[in-house]
Amino acid sequence: MRQIITFLLIFLSINLIAQDKFVAHDYINGNIPSYKPTFQESFPKWAKLLYENEANFYDIQQNYSLWKLDNSKKEFKAVERYYKIWSRHVIPYVSEDGSIIIPNHSTDVESQNMPNIVSDNNWEFLGPKETFFLNDTGGEIAMASCPWQVNIYSFDVSKSNNNVLYCGTETGFVNKSIDNGGSWTMLAKEYSFNGGITALAIDPQDEQ
Repeated sequence: MRQIITFLLIFLSINLIAQDKFVAHDYINGNIPSYKPTFQESFPKWAKLLYENEANFYDIQQNYSLWKLDNSKKEFKAVERYYKIWSRHVIPYVSEDGSIIIPNHSTDVESQNMPNIVSDNNWEFLGPKETFFLNDTGGEIAMASCPWQVNIYSFDVSKSNNNVLYCGTETGFVNKSIDNGGSWTMLAKEYSFNGGITALAIDPQDEQ
């Protein structure tokens, strides 16, 4: 009986977290809610505020700035990347007091379209658009999303040096390899491309 109760509690808690993952301001124009990682109690204050429907933009911004000044801070890369992308898109909806006003928004995450990829090739996005923790137990409990896995949206190989590769990610970052994909370096870490990198190209004469 105790095992059944424990199972139900875990199942309900996971489902509640999944339900509370998205809020109204996640559905602003240009933002992609599926980039947002699952809520964690260990998140710093600014990150937790992103999961509140009545969040104040200036409160989040101020708490984030204070957190960045703390040299002992723990890294939360997935939610920080989401914050940087989200914050650029939410500005038009921020009122003078910092409240976020969304005139019309959808609350159905499945209705959110992936970025359109313009190409002459017959490529089609097959997914997954979100990855999840491995279900090691084989049970029926819904798995939480895994924030450090990411899809590659675009890719190119240098014509002047085939050892140089570039790729663009779902989370809006460009990565470069100079050893034919053996290792990768993130470029422009502090720069936001305002969403997933759906296309990139290397100059045919200049691998840089």
